[in-house]
Amino acid sequence: MSPLYPVIGATLLTLVIVTHLRRDGPVLAMVTSLAFTVLLLFFVLPRVGQIVRLLEELSSRAGVRSGYLAVLWKAIAISYLTSFAAELSRDAGEKTIASGVELAGKVMVLLTALPVVVAILDQLVELLP
Repeated sequence: MSPLYPVIGATLLTLVIVTHLRRDGPVLAMVTSLAFTVLLLFFVLPRVGQIVRLLEELSSRAGVRSGYLAVLWKAIAISYLTSFAAELSRDAGEKTIASGVELAGKVMVLLTALPVVVAILDQLVELLP
């Protein structure tokens, strides 16, 4: 059985519970949703560790500097955290805050990736006659 099936089942169950709670206790519905998300995160984290180890092994075999991989991980983390915060804001009915969080996340990803972009440009300049 795929490890995704229990996640889907738990998600559907949580959605039913949150939908019913939202009518009578919107705060409790949000807390339930947040608690499910945290539990889901604990379920997913070991699998993320497997991916990290595999990519680190592949990058070392390919001779890619670990600094570049670190930038990739930071950008991915910023993207996921930004998405999570934006969705929480949307769930709370705050679309403007969600848009602001997304903009801040995009700027942070760009700032995180800037050293890699500079390194690539430096390499291109060295190739020019």
